[in-house]
Amino acid sequence: MNGSSYWRNLPERVWELKIGGYQVIKKWLSYREHTTLDRALTEEEVGHIQATARRLAAILLLGPQLDTNYLACVASHWPLTQSESIADQ
Repeated sequence: MNGSSYWRNLPERVWELKIGGYQVIKKWLSYREHTTLDRALTEEEVGHIQATARRLAAILLLGPQLDTNYLACVASHWPLTQSESIADQ
């Protein structure tokens, strides 16, 4: 975060994870810089970002299984004919 404060043991994949084109944790922290808030992070804010990092790590770990499940769903769907649409379902 700065010359004396930092986050450790944060997997690079979690730090680099982007949603909507933004690095999630980096973006969250950017709104809470000391120069922006004129104060240090609260314990609650630190706990929040730690919990967020854990959730992002879980999503990354589940990724391959989620992809497999999605592909299984796609493969087992009933194909629509030319005259059908999703709105008709």
